[in-house]
Amino acid sequence: MPVVSWEDFKDGLNSRYGPNQYLDFFGELTRLQQTSSVQDYQERFEKLLAKVGPLEQVRQVSCFVSGLIESIRIDVWANKPITLSSAIGLARLYEACDLTPSKVLSTHSEAQNDPATMLIKKLTTEEIDERRRKGLCFKCNEKFGPGHRCKKLFMIRACFNESDADE
Repeated sequence: MPVVSWEDFKDGLNSRYGPNQYLDFFGELTRLQQTSSVQDYQERFEKLLAKVGPLEQVRQVSCFVSGLIESIRIDVWANKPITLSSAIGLARLYEACDLTPSKVLSTHSEAQNDPATMLIKKLTTEEIDERRRKGLCFKCNEKFGPGHRCKKLFMIRACFNESDADE
């Protein structure tokens, strides 16, 4: 039995089981979409990524985040991840946040009585644009500038209607 070098062995396996010149794994990777959990999407993404071969970190992050569902994708992009592992970690974190029921307060007096709770505001695209034009803070509606600090804790969730998605 002939002795085969490691490089020859790897090349043989790759030519037999590796990417085929007629298959576009990179194209599949760029079109991959999250259809269930982040974990399931991550597994499918990593299988395709292994078939694509070497890919710059920035492209890995871009492909991964682009395929996430919109609510998670927006939050992950806002954090500007620079590695695939940080993008995956953020996606899992935001998925967990989306699955956790939040306590929504209807009045300011309730929020003042319980400082541990967080007020959740929902802003429409128009409200966001208006506050940006006027130079106001998205959270507390006061003048925004360097060193600005909101007096209360808020969580903002942008609401987009179907006409916004078409633009």
